[in-house]
Amino acid sequence: MNTVIERCKPRKLVGDRDRGQLVTRDIRRDNRLTVALRGSVIVPYRRFVIETLKSPPEILDALESQVEQGSSAMLSTSTGRTDSAHTFVGELSVDRFKIRRKIGYRNSFLPMINGVVTPMDDGARVVVTIMPHVFVVLFMCVWMSIATFAAVAGLTALILHGDLVGLATLILPAFGTLLMLIGFVPEAKKGEIFIRALIPPKQPPYLVGPYR
Repeated sequence: MNTVIERCKPRKLVGDRDRGQLVTRDIRRDNRLTVALRGSVIVPYRRFVIETLKSPPEILDALESQVEQGSSAMLSTSTGRTDSAHTFVGELSVDRFKIRRKIGYRNSFLPMINGVVTPMDDGARVVVTIMPHVFVVLFMCVWMSIATFAAVAGLTALILHGDLVGLATLILPAFGTLLMLIGFVPEAKKGEIFIRALIPPKQPPYLVGPYR
């Protein structure tokens, strides 16, 4: 996998607040949140790579200080209590993590943040993938397939017979796509900012893997 390094002038980071501002600026500048076409469904996801001076045990310690230990495997539309000191919950180990943000509202498209940590001579390499829960992806594959079929049928009726009702069927796939993006993209941005601030790179700019 080829790696693209974004070049910019070096910037000095002073404290967590400045690092958080830098993270936010870099994400806004390079916010090409992937929309990958898979069959007849649009599945948004984001993948990036961070090379850090932190060792895998140090990364685990940093995550444990900010992430509440708990199951992230279940499909949950609400993560319950949000009044604790931790804003994320999930499963952590020295070589991988799987977390999601704790929210106080229902969101079936809440992103799952999966990370794989590989030790290096001078730190570690972390590959992070942010995408909806697999059950949501499977459901949207089925739903969008049906919606797309209905839209094609409606468009055909409009062209051949002038049936204006066919225009209404075009709303179905657009609505499904919009619903997923609205529920996923804002939360994915928050998750990426959290990870990038918690696992600082060796030096800015960040090492970003190709979008898929």
